[in-house]
Amino acid sequence: DGRGFLMQQGYTIVWSGWQGDISLLEKSKSLLLGTSFPIASQENGQSLTGQSREEIIFDSQVPVSEFKLSYPTANYSNASNLLKVKQRQKDPWRVVNSWKWKDENTIEIERPKDVDAGAIFEFTYIARDPVVMGLGFASVRDIVSFLQYERADSQGQINPVADLRGGICLNQTVCNKEFSANFEVSIAVGVSQAARFIRDFIWQDFNKDGQGRKVFNGAMPLVAGSRKAWINERFAQPGRWSREHEDHLQVGDQFPFAYSSIEDPISGKYDGIFQTCNLSKTCPRLMHIDGSYEFWHGRSSLISNDSAGNSIAFPENVRAYLLSSTSHVYFIPGKYETPEKCLMSANKLQPASVVRALMKNLIDWVSLEIPPPNSIWPQVSDKELVNPFITSEYRLPNLIPFGLSYRPTYNSLSWTDYSAIPPKVFDNKIYQELVPAIDVDGNDLAGIKTPDAAVPVGTNLPWNPRKKGFAEGAACGGYGSSIPFLATKKDRLKLKDSRLSMQERYRNHENFVQLVKQKANSLLQQRLLLKEDLLIWSDWAGKQIQF
Repeated sequence: DGRGFLMQQGYTIVWSGWQGDISLLEKSKSLLLGTSFPIASQENGQSLTGQSREEIIFDSQVPVSEFKLSYPTANYSNASNLLKVKQRQKDPWRVVNSWKWKDENTIEIERPKDVDAGAIFEFTYIARDPVVMGLGFASVRDIVSFLQYERADSQGQINPVADLRGGICLNQTVCNKEFSANFEVSIAVGVSQAARFIRDFIWQDFNKDGQGRKVFNGAMPLVAGSRKAWINERFAQPGRWSREHEDHLQVGDQFPFAYSSIEDPISGKYDGIFQTCNLSKTCPRLMHIDGSYEFWHGRSSLISNDSAGNSIAFPENVRAYLLSSTSHVYFIPGKYETPEKCLMSANKLQPASVVRALMKNLIDWVSLEIPPPNSIWPQVSDKELVNPFITSEYRLPNLIPFGLSYRPTYNSLSWTDYSAIPPKVFDNKIYQELVPAIDVDGNDLAGIKTPDAAVPVGTNLPWNPRKKGFAEGAACGGYGSSIPFLATKKDRLKLKDSRLSMQERYRNHENFVQLVKQKANSLLQQRLLLKEDLLIWSDWAGKQIQF
């Protein structure tokens, strides 16, 4: 979060590039850390070719746009080079002829006049030179294993953190044995795409190094939902992730979802994220942390429930936490502005302080054997997980005066055959997805409530619809909504707002600030907030002006 929290705690942080399709230009512009992997070829050195698929949403009013493909074309004129378009996910595709090649990596598309800026294009073509993306798993495994266990590499270069490791103190005059004894563990932390990488890394048995040793002792995938990643495939595109409108059909969204191994009647398979590491005894202790958005668009209920909605127990070495009413983007520092395509103002609940406390708990669990708080995750048995399309289970307050006359959509999931291009979807094999139940204000009932969620100044929704001109009504991927409470009872009655006003909820500003402080202290007692973060919430409460 820019505060240097981990460095202040004395932890050593390692960044490792694992995504093999980030260009040098992208790296320089965004400070991304990527890497380069070899291109696969035939035994005689000739290029490997095959079908590749791109999904494109420009979200631009400009009628003609260019799109850079993930892989170069093998044949400009091949009959398999096909562009299709549809306005929304459930619409039928139709062929578009208004496109042309700009170069081997780029196509130019003229948007048909009867679709808007949010239309979905699908381009399938014969590509060449697939990058061996799966090496990203091996690269992370090997560098962390080296830092964990080795004194020097095969070229004699010293492990840069070996002097911090208990038993390998390279400089006895400065080695603090008490501190070095703490460096016995490594923890994988990833947000969004990197979190999906972590789940896939574990599932594909990369948490075991070449000598059978455990690589990561702990793991914290943040806002991964039930997804894995599109990496260990020919013509993989690791940056893509499935949402309701964008990239709906992407490799990495299929069974298994849960950490425990179960039999899946939809796919007919028996598996779990921890299936292989349980056999090799290399599973990490893991904290799975999701916001509410992940239930709507990342299928998070499949972490804890099977395809029919029945509960699945978490393994003993897994904790799962829901951060109530939160969106996806607020877990990613700097992603605060509402994009033009979204109808409502973005959800601005701030989960970072609770994540910091959970990180401290994970480290203590792994290194000091101090158990963390029990999982705080919605349960069907407590009516905390519900079907969003049954009105008696999920009923929003009257938000029409604020421009929201809308029934939300979620990112539905069917069993899909990704060996076919385009993918073959089995619409008769649908997974039951559930979402967190809400209170009379529209805020989540279950989960860890940060002070701004527990003492709300409005309705904080984990979803946000797209507005007119951008595939109106489809989900605005990654963004939630915040709809403020009105100031007085008179104001809300005038607009027929069913939610109590700020005046009716809180006697005055001082009372509001006191309630926020009480909630922050309650989280502190539950080990869900750090003492140094109490001031953050006191400051936040003092700046609220809805009185």
